[in-house]
Amino acid sequence: MPITKVVHNHQQHYLMIRCLLGCILLMPSVDALYEDQAGKFDWRKQLLGYPVILKVQHHRRSHSPECMFIYSDQNALGRIDVKSVWRLVFEAGSRGIINYLHISRNGLFSVRSNGTLMEKFDSANGALLREAELQNLPCELIDIRESSDTVFILACDKLHAFNLEGKQLWTRKLHNETNILWQNIGIDSKSENVLVALGDGKSVEVFEIDAVNSDDQRLLSKFVAPFLKAKLVGHFIIYCSSNGGSLHAYDIISGEDTELAEKVEMISEIDAFSSNCFCIRTVSAVRCFYESINGKFVERVVRVVKDSLISGVQMVSSMLAVWVVADDNNISVDVFDESGAHQGSFKNPIDSSILAADVIQVQLLKADEKGSYFLIVILTEDHTMLMMKESGEVIWTRYEALAKIASVEIVDLPLSETETLIEQEFLNFNGKYMKMSFEFSKITDEFLGNILYNFVKRIFSEIFQLQTYIVHLFSDVFGLADIFGLHLLRNRTKNRLERDQFGLHKMIVASTSSGTIFGIDSSHGDVLWKLYIRDAVPFTHSQVWFPIFIQRTTAFYPYPAQCAVVMKHKHSGNALIVTFNPITGDVFDEVYLNFTVDQASLLPFKDDKHASVLLLMDKENDHAYIFSNSALDKSVLLKKPISVVKLDRKTGVCNGFQLTTLGDEANRIPRLQQWNVQKTWTLNFLPDSDSEIVDFQIKSLDAKVHSQGRVLGNRSVLYKYLNPNLGVSLIRTVDDRAKGVKIVSDDITVTIFDAVAGNIIYVAKQKRSLGPYRLLLCENWIIYTFWNEKYRRMEISVVEMYEGESQSDPLSFSSYRQLQPIVYHQTYIFPQGLSAVAVSETEKAITPRFILLAMPFGGVVEIPKAFLDPRRTVNITPELKEEGVIPYTPDLPIATDHIINYNQTLLSVRGIHTAPSGMESTSLVFIYGLDLFFTRINPAGTFDILKEDFDHWLITVVLLGLTCAAVFSRKLAKNKELKQAWC
Repeated sequence: MPITKVVHNHQQHYLMIRCLLGCILLMPSVDALYEDQAGKFDWRKQLLGYPVILKVQHHRRSHSPECMFIYSDQNALGRIDVKSVWRLVFEAGSRGIINYLHISRNGLFSVRSNGTLMEKFDSANGALLREAELQNLPCELIDIRESSDTVFILACDKLHAFNLEGKQLWTRKLHNETNILWQNIGIDSKSENVLVALGDGKSVEVFEIDAVNSDDQRLLSKFVAPFLKAKLVGHFIIYCSSNGGSLHAYDIISGEDTELAEKVEMISEIDAFSSNCFCIRTVSAVRCFYESINGKFVERVVRVVKDSLISGVQMVSSMLAVWVVADDNNISVDVFDESGAHQGSFKNPIDSSILAADVIQVQLLKADEKGSYFLIVILTEDHTMLMMKESGEVIWTRYEALAKIASVEIVDLPLSETETLIEQEFLNFNGKYMKMSFEFSKITDEFLGNILYNFVKRIFSEIFQLQTYIVHLFSDVFGLADIFGLHLLRNRTKNRLERDQFGLHKMIVASTSSGTIFGIDSSHGDVLWKLYIRDAVPFTHSQVWFPIFIQRTTAFYPYPAQCAVVMKHKHSGNALIVTFNPITGDVFDEVYLNFTVDQASLLPFKDDKHASVLLLMDKENDHAYIFSNSALDKSVLLKKPISVVKLDRKTGVCNGFQLTTLGDEANRIPRLQQWNVQKTWTLNFLPDSDSEIVDFQIKSLDAKVHSQGRVLGNRSVLYKYLNPNLGVSLIRTVDDRAKGVKIVSDDITVTIFDAVAGNIIYVAKQKRSLGPYRLLLCENWIIYTFWNEKYRRMEISVVEMYEGESQSDPLSFSSYRQLQPIVYHQTYIFPQGLSAVAVSETEKAITPRFILLAMPFGGVVEIPKAFLDPRRTVNITPELKEEGVIPYTPDLPIATDHIINYNQTLLSVRGIHTAPSGMESTSLVFIYGLDLFFTRINPAGTFDILKEDFDHWLITVVLLGLTCAAVFSRKLAKNKELKQAWC
């Protein structure tokens, strides 16, 4: 009995060892699944925007690291050190603008909303601790000073006192003057009373207020001073007598006026760092003054910056640092102690490949305990912010220009190495495609050489394809690449940008309002390249217009992909065209034009290098220009009439033109063809000068439509009105007649028209409708959104157009054919606000479309187009039920599982761009604003994708087992037949 038990225990040990070995062998094939695939196929980048205010937090404890607080033009406040710690985003408009930022010892004080609101935040996590209303009227003259235990805020005519916790102690009204030009606040170092200096350009008044008893206020000094800029430093007023005059220090206690320097150039800024130290910045020098023992200011620091690009001075850990940026963007820093003695200097070398634009601001942060080692934060003209060490090593880089994206395009990546080898087999040595049909008599030695070359190339191509297939099979399917060492082969092409099997990996090309173009990898959101165009600004109509045109995709091997951007030169105002490679960011050409472009668009024509041509409209004269890489044949452009729409947003006049003949060759610019145009029609969208065109769209030339109609319940077909020349305008008008009372109210008018013939197809008007307005044009339907002022809710209107149950011409469409479509119009209630609207796109447009709606709270929801069907009705007939029409309800539902960004909040969304992938079920979505977000959606489910938990091992074993069983059964069947034949 004991022997049997020992044997049984040994069997259990052997079984456990076998299970453990089996688990170890199967570990490479185990893939973890996220809940709802969260974060697996999407990414988010959080931005701050262009910094307007930069404040460095200095710690008295030397071992504490310094950090920086940034307020941007996007009304965002954040803290940054070696990484981004936290970010707050305030409401849009003037209420969210921070006017002054002060870093206290135990918090962050801000004054925003035009000086009417004070808020105190926790500097560690950004939590709001206190807030207080300062006044009702807006104010621009704001100053903040801090004493030992009190923070004083001067806003216009009132002085407010708060303790360090943010609790308001008292408020004092100082004066009733309305013509104050400047005012400063200071702290008396002896009594710690508050000093307030007011200047109106003629005289200066200085008041002293008791820090404890605010009622104790007295006038210290009043003197005639006809200067516009001054600074209160301790009990001195520092001012310059005139431009190019002398610098003075006026003692408000003794009334003594001391001249500090003669013939000072025009002062750009006076920086006061303490009650006994200040610096002035001029065009040629930075000059700092310290208070001596006898109470007089003495100049001790002079840094000549005449040949520099920009310069500045700041206090870093009780030391004064003067930095100068040279023309080559190299930064030199001189450090001075509290007495003005020079303590050292260093030069920060910057690689020209890192900074493409000029440096416009520099901030220094203490990086070690003694303050002898600094970190440098640099802000450039293209809105790039980076942190560097003294040696020039970059710690991090932030591309804040991406917070103001103007236009987006998503481009396919180049062919993979395997596909490239296949394409090269059809190329001869000159790079041209070989003709597949030839005469036997024309075979030459060169051609025989090509045959041998192609044969050898095919052998290597097949070997490479087999190697790639094996790596893919064992790595992606079975997960055994690490065991066999095949992962080393895959890592050789790890950094190669190539198209994946299903077309999910793309290049996102984005243009920004700062004149910078970015190439972003769609798989992880990293910026792969950046192109900054100097002296170029976007066109500005009602919004920033910085279009990107894809002239050639990566499908035309061996020609690289090519994009073009059209922008305006900063100084001349004329147009500038830049062509570049969207995959690498390399510039092909820059073409400067001698006219102003009012409109640009792509034409459905290609040159001999498969690049689409651009059509440009002159703003001043009615001329059209065709931009191409090579000259185009005139007959190609005249085969079909080319119509152009030109809109003047100021006057509301919309004109239609047609290209007629070539223009004057004497004025011809290289790569441009000037064409004369003829006006064909005119429409005026604006009824009066108070109206404005909110949005204007023309149907895209490459719009895909899969079905020409929808099948009704009675088995007939309701054909869509698929006008390729459809245009729509959204106009805001002012209606001041509301029940006989002069109440200003906005109305919107939607006009649908034909862009070739100029015929108005449909007009709809919505009374008492406010913004934000959004417009979407797709296939035969239009969606526009507005705020219903009467019922205080957001509404979405949808318009669909149909030809009827008989189609006029299924093969072609003519704008001059008199065809009035059947129009269905319905409005639905949306329970949230809207900031952006888009529609999903797929490869063949077979998948049902989803409408993407961005909401102000940070969510983006997808709603099936079936919910926005204007044919929905309350009384559903059997035919409508058979058709699949949803019963009408005025409210659109928001399902939480339809929010595509789940818990990743996206703030200040400005636009949504969608693009098809290589699979019909999947649409790629890029959302941009203050945050960037990329994901993929499946409107009809993943009907063409295997699930991730698909068991490849099981199906392989089953197939192999069935194959072996079939072979074995066949052998048995033959033996059985043989035995039966002998019997």
